[in-house]
Amino acid sequence: MSLRAHPLSVIAGPVGHGQNGSDARPALPDMNSFASLIPPDAPISATVLEAFVLATLALVFLALARRDREPGLAWLSAGFALTAYWCAFEAPRPPTSPLLDNAAERGSAALLLVATILTSLGVIEYLRGSVRRARGWMLMLVPALLALLPLAAGVPEPRLPVNLAIMVCYVASGILAMRQSREEPGHGHVPLSLALLAVPATFFALVGLHTVPGHYRVLLVMPLLVFGTTLLTVSLLRRRRALEAEVARRAAAERTLQEVNRNLEATVRARTQALEDLVANLEGFNRSVS
Repeated sequence: MSLRAHPLSVIAGPVGHGQNGSDARPALPDMNSFASLIPPDAPISATVLEAFVLATLALVFLALARRDREPGLAWLSAGFALTAYWCAFEAPRPPTSPLLDNAAERGSAALLLVATILTSLGVIEYLRGSVRRARGWMLMLVPALLALLPLAAGVPEPRLPVNLAIMVCYVASGILAMRQSREEPGHGHVPLSLALLAVPATFFALVGLHTVPGHYRVLLVMPLLVFGTTLLTVSLLRRRRALEAEVARRAAAERTLQEVNRNLEATVRARTQALEDLVANLEGFNRSVS
């Protein structure tokens, strides 16, 4: 059965082998055979380059989470780190069947599902401030968790539920970001929403174009990279606005304190003058009495 007849079932899972140790299915084009974009003798592959960028973003998110206590960045760091590992070690092995029928393919799919769940948790916490404030949005993770159960149990599972569960997470995250942009205008949530929605949009566009199965993994990670860099930019800009607001608040407090000090000094001078006048009057009265 050709994978081209099952375009929705080609993302998760490495190459499978037959019972005799060799691949019994027709050979598929390698996912890094973009002849016009990446020469055959390129020193690194597209998936390795994507893994490097994802790992860099994961480290930056972790550093920002530790320094600024930015909500959600720790989850995002873990999700991007697992996705980087998947890109580096699992993505270069394209799928050969619409069924996850061996342990290696199920492990690869489970890794990608866990990475998506962690990333979604990070998006929820980043946008809502805490997971507790967005319990309703946690329902987006239910399809991914349900798809993860048979993989954890070692039961063969079609790729289609896994891929659709991943897309549900990104669609729901994009909708959450768009909704949050109405509550917090000017915080950069619209670009985040568009970047998140670009993942499922790219997936279904590739399905409609009947793209070679192995190419899905390279092309689908690209909008995720856009999302990561957009989130990093928005987070830094939000931190800058918070610092500017803090500086403005402290400047206003300093101006208020200076004004209070000036009023206090004027009051002290006025009362001192009144006391001096009273003392002078008393001295004059004493002289007149004596």
